[in-house]
Parts: sequence; structure tokens; C-alpha cells
Amino acid sequence: MVSSTSFLACIVLFVGSCGENIIRMPISRILITGKPAELLMVTPLKVDGQDMYAQVDTGSSHTQLVWRNWYESVSPKGCGDLFYKCYDCVSTECHKGPTTTRIHYVDGSTLTVFPHFGDFYFDGATAIAMKFGLVTGASRGPWAAIGLGSRSVKPPYKRFVDQLRSQHLIDSGVFSLYLSSGRAPSGELIIGGDDPSKYVGHLEYFGITDKGRQKNTLRSFNIGGKVHREVQPVLLDTGTSVINFPERLRAGVMSLLQTTGTTEVDIVKVGNIYIVDCDDKDHLPTMRFIMQGLVGKYDVTIAVPCAAYVIEILPGTCHVSIDFGGDWIMGLPAFLGNYYSVDYVGAKIGVAKAQSLSLSLRPLDRSPEELVTLYLREVWRFVIEHISARLVSALEVALHPSCMESFLQQNLLQLCVELVMLDD
Repeated sequence: MVSSTSFLACIVLFVGSCGENIIRMPISRILITGKPAELLMVTPLKVDGQDMYAQVDTGSSHTQLVWRNWYESVSPKGCGDLFYKCYDCVSTECHKGPTTTRIHYVDGSTLTVFPHFGDFYFDGATAIAMKFGLVTGASRGPWAAIGLGSRSVKPPYKRFVDQLRSQHLIDSGVFSLYLSSGRAPSGELIIGGDDPSKYVGHLEYFGITDKGRQKNTLRSFNIGGKVHREVQPVLLDTGTSVINFPERLRAGVMSLLQTTGTTEVDIVKVGNIYIVDCDDKDHLPTMRFIMQGLVGKYDVTIAVPCAAYVIEILPGTCHVSIDFGGDWIMGLPAFLGNYYSVDYVGAKIGVAKAQSLSLSLRPLDRSPEELVTLYLREVWRFVIEHISARLVSALEVALHPSCMESFLQQNLLQLCVELVMLDD
């Protein structure tokens, strides 16, 4: 078993790269069973010494946790059965009101929150007295979230990234995130910058054309080679579990999905979700979305293969992660297998294919400490497998004076990981 001292000594090495102040948080995609079942991008959190989970939500600027006092007063099962767990106030100042805020989401759901503050513990860094909302009402089941949206929020709240920057824990308002492809997608949220080792090639940028609504411009989409011109605003939202099309496109999109793959398949609507036989899932076509590039630059294509938008929810039964109605939303399926760099100040988003680093993280049955230990092991395995191909470029980077400190940290990190593995 790894001691707490060893754990903290190891994890502090993850903060910063080449002199940058950044914060790295493990993320993964999970399936929450229920009515309805939901696919979520989540990260473990430690707030005021309490372990919990939160959605990573680029579609909202609000950060909130579920208040234990309220939730256990309305739920017979209590916080023990809530995936996110609950926040228990550690001060006498935690009480409902007098100021509450109702947050409205794109799917029509609402949360009622009141302001509170607490200390967030990250990889070797602590954010002191961060302001967030405590949930004291929900139109459907409550959830915790880290809000990464660009919209301003009303006082007394402040955007999560802005608070980290004001405490000098990060140097930049840029954040990036990536998820591996495969059956158990996982990766990182990197707040404060980028990590070029996590993507293949170079980033291709498309513009944020409506800062107020944090929307981009879709130029067209392509399903199974069939191109449909569609110049519309679109929201990239990790907090939405589907690719959402306008209702007027339902018949056309359904026809293309069922007929333009390697063979024809049947997709059936059951309740509010779309179902396909899992034996047919690999026959579904790739969806491609062409985003408007920066001024004077080429447009950018985001590919969403069937493995990213189809998931097995029951033996033999697969969920097709699409929906219709309302505005265009590029939800969670668009993030699988991709690396995104989000720069709200520069009004641009970069995308590239994520490196094929598959992390076996299972948030449902792992503590945050166990998640990071597993993460360290997987990084070490990845380094060993790829060292021969990357040795020259790694040395070139290491010999640059500005990165020498980071290079030394990475070597210490590898030694630390070896010690962690030996401890087991």
C-alpha cells in the first residue's frame, strides 16, 4: 500500500510543465444507470477533505456540489447512493440563503444553489476559499459539476478557471481535455495550458463565433459520405451525453445512420433513447462535422466514429447517443478519441487526435488516491512502450534551458512511479 507521504510526493510532480503552472485532473466517461441512463464525463474531487465526483461541463459556467443537509432531507436513500456524493459543511456559516440562484440548462433542467466557499485540493496544489454553489433544489436528480463555460456568472460567483488564475495556481485561462477511445474512455482535464505529448500531429483551430453563447459555427455535416450543408451555430458541451440535431433533421439523419454504413441496420426509439442491436453497432457509419475555421484558414473536421456514439447498456442492447430537438449540440461522443484546447480569450478551439493512451480507471469503485496511483502506473507503461520512438525529440526538448527543470521532474516522476509499483 502506498503511504500518504509517498502519494503526495509523487503527485506534486504533476503540477507544471516547462515552467508553466497548470492543474491536471483525471477524467473518464462513465455510464450512470437509472431512468434515464446517462453518459457523463467525470473527475474525482477533494473539497475540504471530502472525496466526491463532479461532471466536467464545458456547457455551463457554474460550479456546484450537492449539499448533504438538503439531499438527505428529500432522498430516502441518502448520499451513500448518490454517485457524486455530498458536501458536508465544515463551518457554521453554511446555511441555505439568504441568496439563492436558479441555474437553467440547455436540456430544460434547473438547479437551485446558494453560495459557499471551500478549499479544493489538486495535484500538489490547494485552491483556498473557492466560491461555488451548494445545491438545495433540483427539477430532476441533482449533480455536482466543474463549470468550464465562457459565460460570465453573477456575483457572488466567479468562473472556476478565473478563481484558479486569481490565486496564481495557473498562468493562463486556456484549458484542454482529452479522452481515449475504447470501452472505458479516460484521460485528463488540463487547466492552464496544453500538453503536446497528449495529441498526434498539430492542433487545428476553429473559431468561437458567438462568445456570449460560447458557440461555434457548423458549416456542414457528413454521415456515411453523404454531405448535408448546414450553416448553424453549435455548442460543444461535455455536459450533454449525445449529439443533438434539430428536430427538422430527424428523418434524414435516421435514414443516413441506418443505410450508409457497411450494411443496413435498424435503429429503434424506445422511450427517449435510440437502440440498436449490439451485433450491428460496428456497421454504423462515421459522422463528420465540418466547423468554420479561423479567418483565412481551412475549415476543421471533427470525426465521430460509431465506437464513440454507440455504447452497450444491456447485454446485446446498445444505445445510439443521438437526440433531436432544440439547437445543435456536439456532446460527449465528439470528445472521445480527441484532444481539445479551449481558448476563450483568443476565441478559438483547437482539436487533434488524442494519443492512444488507454487508462483503466473505474471511478465507480476507486477512491481518488487509487485513481491517481493507477494513472501513474499507466503513464509509466506508456513511457516504456514508446520511449524508443520519442527519445530524440524528448532529448531535444530536455536540452532547452526553459524546459530543463521539467525534464528533471519527469525523470524523478518515473523513479517515483517505480517506487509506487514496488510498494505493491
